[in-house]
Amino acid sequence: MKNVVNLSQSFTLTSAQFTLLNRGLTFVPTKGSNKNIFFQSQYDLQQYHRKIKLAVYHKENDNADIPRFTPKSDWAPALSQLPPQVTTLINNDLKYMREKFKIHNNKSNLSRDENKALEELMKNRNIIIKPADKGSAVIIMDKEQYLYEGYRQLNDTNYYLKLTKPLYIETVPMVKKIVYNLYHKKFINAKQRNYLIGSSEPRARLFYLLPKIHKKPDKWSIPFKVPPGRPIVADCGSETYYTAEYIDYYLNPLSNKHKSYIKDTYDFIDKIKKLHLPDNAILFTMDVTSLYTNILSKEGMEAVKNIFKKYPDKSRPEKELLELLEINLSRNDFEFNGDYFLQIKGTAMGKKFAPAYADIFMAEWEESALSKCEKKPLHYFRYLDDIWGVWNHSAMKMSEHRQVQI
Repeated sequence: MKNVVNLSQSFTLTSAQFTLLNRGLTFVPTKGSNKNIFFQSQYDLQQYHRKIKLAVYHKENDNADIPRFTPKSDWAPALSQLPPQVTTLINNDLKYMREKFKIHNNKSNLSRDENKALEELMKNRNIIIKPADKGSAVIIMDKEQYLYEGYRQLNDTNYYLKLTKPLYIETVPMVKKIVYNLYHKKFINAKQRNYLIGSSEPRARLFYLLPKIHKKPDKWSIPFKVPPGRPIVADCGSETYYTAEYIDYYLNPLSNKHKSYIKDTYDFIDKIKKLHLPDNAILFTMDVTSLYTNILSKEGMEAVKNIFKKYPDKSRPEKELLELLEINLSRNDFEFNGDYFLQIKGTAMGKKFAPAYADIFMAEWEESALSKCEKKPLHYFRYLDDIWGVWNHSAMKMSEHRQVQI
């Protein structure tokens, strides 16, 4: 696949612009003083030394006393509290840093033409540059194309509702009330309470798209011109950002309790290595279309309640967790191109708890679905919305299996 894909109907890349974008969106231009890099390197070394200090200071229990859901601490033990080997290591690192790394003017890692291309692209308000949904390609689109796809999705009233004003300002006191209940019930301390409440001036969530150019061009939103986009709602800095992290802390350990669970590629390979397949075995794969946005909130909430009952834990604040989850799902408003919308179905991919929440829902759904199947797969594994299995019955029975209704 090409590293740079220009879908714009009105903009032609110059050779220098193409070369620049071909470096990738994570490429960092260097120009002028290296002062910022110098101080960043100092900070990185300091953080590295802090981790060593804490690991040695706490030994095997280095994570035991670190409280969750509090602002990051910068505390570290003094060198006098550490073994001489560690002190020597750190002092040698600092000496090397002082001797070898000096502030000076950097030679630009871009050519003159590339620097000009960078300025031109930054000033161009008629195009949108985004990473592809899959792969490492850089996508250029006309702003009109990008907005077309955004509004095509957001105008679907099954999933989104256009608002005349944002909701997040009014959501702040709702979140605050629940967090204070957690504090009064002693589930959290004062530092954790303040952390979960977050900023007194939260920002609006932002909706953006990652172009799915891996889809067949004749199936695009506008064939061969506008690809479908993966919708992402950036939650960082919102009024529910930290409570989403809190919810995830409790949901994540429960999301891997089902038999079909796959942790990652290595886990999948390890599992299939142990399988013995009969001669008539049919390997199959399936995926769930738009899993996150298709989970009805009522059914998702019910799945969470059910897994709480299945795995009881007295230290888990279930009432408040469910209240926070309901707010995160029902008041997920966001901004796109100056317009505000509310997601009325499913959850956004930008939510911290979204993968665990979706996994818990799918685990309950598939358990119910498989229980209604006359014939069942010999093996069945799932990673979120991607399913892999082994079928050892007839192809006709497999077709019937795929049509099961709950």
